[in-house]
Amino acid sequence: MRLMTQMANASLELVADDFAGKRGPFGGRWAAKKEPDGRAVGQGRTGRLAKYRIKRVDCLHFMIGSDAPYAGFFHGGTKRMRARPTVPDAGRLPAEWRGSFQKIWGTHCRLVLGGGR
Repeated sequence: MRLMTQMANASLELVADDFAGKRGPFGGRWAAKKEPDGRAVGQGRTGRLAKYRIKRVDCLHFMIGSDAPYAGFFHGGTKRMRARPTVPDAGRLPAEWRGSFQKIWGTHCRLVLGGGR
């Protein structure tokens, strides 16, 4: 479970970096607000949307997400709003995410299989 917790924490850092850069996980810039209000895209009055957390973790899986009730609309879009992806789609990982996970996996394998070297 420690491995999945490390990967979940790495994912939280990557999502935070994307919110700071106003971009999706594959690097595309988020669409500007239709009606600018002085705040950055993804930053509303409360900032809840950008506060991702670990929702579930077990020995094979993890799930992160935002507690903001409108997070799904922001990520997937609506008829009136363009999607602003916050996490990768199932089955596809951006290079930055893949590299982060490979580093964690490599360290895990060295510690478990290599006797801590």
